[in-house]
Amino acid sequence: MKKFLWVTEAFMCLVFVVPLGLLPKALSIKTGEFFGLCMFFVLRNRKRIALKNLEIAQKGGLKLPAPPKEIVRRNFINIGRSLSELSMLSVGKKSILKDIEFEGIEHYINAKAKGRGILIITDRKSVV
Repeated sequence: MKKFLWVTEAFMCLVFVVPLGLLPKALSIKTGEFFGLCMFFVLRNRKRIALKNLEIAQKGGLKLPAPPKEIVRRNFINIGRSLSELSMLSVGKKSILKDIEFEGIEHYINAKAKGRGILIITDRKSVV
């Protein structure tokens, strides 16, 4: 049953991702955020797990900047936005690449030319 559920979720994700990647960037991002908000209400089990994790963290001394439910809601919205951004890359949209900053690309090119190993470290910043 778990495998069936996983395959169903993966299929639904693909059905959503491809059209999302074909939309104009601003519309794609807003649609992704809306999708994330919908998932906040639909995926009750995941929301419950996230709230429980925040409760545990609070008991351990974590100070939250907002109520736990609001943090989880914003997180779901951000996941939808990230899905939108990922869909734009996977469908071949190049417009999102102008928003990505590459630093030290010359080091990559030099190491590759010498046949040396390459370690790439990235950072993903997002507003929650």
